[in-house]
Amino acid sequence: MLSSRRGRKVGATLVLSSVESVIREAIKTEWKGPGTTHRKVWKRVRELCVTAGYPVPSVNTVTARINLLGEREKERRRSGSKSTNDTFQARPGVNRRTTPLAVLEMDHCVVDCIIVDETTRRPLCRPWATIIIDRCTRIVMGFYLSIHHPDSFSVAMAITHATLTKDNWLSLLGDEDLDYPYYGVPEKICMDNAKEFVSKVLKRAAEKHRIKLAWRPFGKPWYGGTIERLNGTLNMSYIHFLPGTTLSDVKLRGEYDSSKESCLTFSEFRLWFSRCIQQYHNEKHRILGMTPHEKWMECFSEGGKLSHPALVDDAKGFALDFMPEKRRVVSRDGVSLNSFKYWCPALSPYICPGKRRVVKYNPNALKVVWVQVDGGRYIETPFADLTIPDLSISERKIAIGQLKEKSEYQGASRAQRQSLVIRQSAKNRDLVAGAQKSTKRMRKAVENAQQTKFSESVSAIRPAERSQPGESGMDYTKPPKKFEVDL
Repeated sequence: MLSSRRGRKVGATLVLSSVESVIREAIKTEWKGPGTTHRKVWKRVRELCVTAGYPVPSVNTVTARINLLGEREKERRRSGSKSTNDTFQARPGVNRRTTPLAVLEMDHCVVDCIIVDETTRRPLCRPWATIIIDRCTRIVMGFYLSIHHPDSFSVAMAITHATLTKDNWLSLLGDEDLDYPYYGVPEKICMDNAKEFVSKVLKRAAEKHRIKLAWRPFGKPWYGGTIERLNGTLNMSYIHFLPGTTLSDVKLRGEYDSSKESCLTFSEFRLWFSRCIQQYHNEKHRILGMTPHEKWMECFSEGGKLSHPALVDDAKGFALDFMPEKRRVVSRDGVSLNSFKYWCPALSPYICPGKRRVVKYNPNALKVVWVQVDGGRYIETPFADLTIPDLSISERKIAIGQLKEKSEYQGASRAQRQSLVIRQSAKNRDLVAGAQKSTKRMRKAVENAQQTKFSESVSAIRPAERSQPGESGMDYTKPPKKFEVDL
């Protein structure tokens, strides 16, 4: 019986229910994507209404129905969940860590710069970087640069680089001004849910060395805000000023030809990137109020005395634990992996046809594998045929793809196929060295194999020195010479 406000009630509409259904359907199908507008939705409504014989509502009516969705839902349909969360989601938490090595964050990123190959100086690709940063000090504990897409080997090399000392790495870089005194076994590593970050190999190795692993919730990259911010800082403050940079997007790049302006080889970029990281360590950090290097020194200074993290007892064993692996049987003729045979006399006591053992390998250099025997010890095992040159898995795949259609490969035995693959890989390398029209995939495979030599030299898993075919002056293609002996 109380008096109410005069006029139309809130929420009441004068539009036919059939037209309302058309508007709802048009909003559902047309209000999505970054280029959507109110007028675009209205045009679709007009089209449907004219076809059905309904009266066409005005643009303002359609706009009012769109606004009923709310700003959050409109942004989600227009720009996606990530942009919506960045704008509307509450994130009051703060990552506070008072000790170094307590929490590290690891992630991959593709570098916004095109490099050229060492041989022809033609544009090759954008390299990848796997980076590990300490959340407390903002020190980049370690990184691994690669031409190939990130995989379990990239993770192993990055963790090894972050944990072990960098003396050998610095000496091979050849820059006396570089200094990298940061190392140590982390207590916890945070990362996203990429396949190589959730592998069983990584979990087993981390458990063995008492390293906790933590993964971000799906679709919530801000849980790794420290490493994400570092990637943005490296790109915006350093890499975007390099010749050949691709910048952040097409609009920002404009008419700049990144491929044409590219000039840095992978080895040159690696040295530049190392210097870039050192510069980052010695610039004042907004959150820390000091440089990352000063924060590191402060954390390891007690009473005026400088301490240091504990060293890893078995550096090679630590590195191999994180390497890619397969399980194989040690038989009388050796270990079979990737269609190659491996043998070492030290494996003789461990021949057992019914027992599979862990075999660690480097996908970029198949010349040697490491067989884990009793007690967790690794035995370095080279090719059974020492005349076989080194090659990578990618080179092998390319060679097999080129040979599959040939009749000589289809009807050949296993040993003959192996010989054909090795010969084809050598031809591909010669083609890249002497020709200008080799495919980019082939050039990347050859360049990747060449750059692996640096990674092997600086890592704790570098194989023992062995003479290569031809170095001894002996021709293995000829039968052995017979000698007269008295019996």
